[in-house]
Amino acid sequence: MTPERWRQIDNLLQASIECAPEDRVALLDLACSEDKSLRQAVESLLNFCEQAEGFLEGSVLEDASKLFCAPELTGQLVGPYRIEAQLGVGGMGEVYLAEDTKLDRKVAIKFLPTYLEDDELARKRLVREAKAAAKLDHPNICAVYEVEEEAKRSFIVMQYVAGRTLQDQIKIQPLRPVEALDVCIQIVEALVEAHSSEIVHRDIKPRNIMITERGQIKVLVTSSRKTLPI
Repeated sequence: MTPERWRQIDNLLQASIECAPEDRVALLDLACSEDKSLRQAVESLLNFCEQAEGFLEGSVLEDASKLFCAPELTGQLVGPYRIEAQLGVGGMGEVYLAEDTKLDRKVAIKFLPTYLEDDELARKRLVREAKAAAKLDHPNICAVYEVEEEAKRSFIVMQYVAGRTLQDQIKIQPLRPVEALDVCIQIVEALVEAHSSEIVHRDIKPRNIMITERGQIKVLVTSSRKTLPI
């Protein structure tokens, strides 16, 4: 599969996910009237989305994205940020740990995958994601510092949260009832803050929730949208 074909599938997939379920058939009819293989690819991924948690960050798109991602940026200087290590690769981004050489602090940087760098829709989604998350100021939400572009690569600079994901924590040791309750309360408080700013988090799952060494929850706002006015 070529990067161009992957972008075509990804764009239609994202549009299908964002529209109401009852409108998807009409959308696919219009977009795929002369391309049956495109419709089959998108419908297959949509079906997987409904059956598997964490579809956008799951193994299918993660493995596919790795085919078109650039080599790791470890050791490079991107603006004032010195890339130290890769933290993860997913269908819609590559995340790195970096040192902010201006402020002497650790940050996490999310780059668009290289195969999406020329995709205007993908860049707009990245900026929209950053703007939505930047409005939120809450101890249980990972802060977004800025969105930038360097050497034609778009990226978001975020707070670096030392710890592990809730998904990893559950694999290591299941939470006791009192711990699970505390985690749920902190997550709800984060979502209440987001909803008060008319922002809906569309990808709440253990993989997008960090637990610090002190047990504080940090929700990663990796997929969100501004609610429409009534």
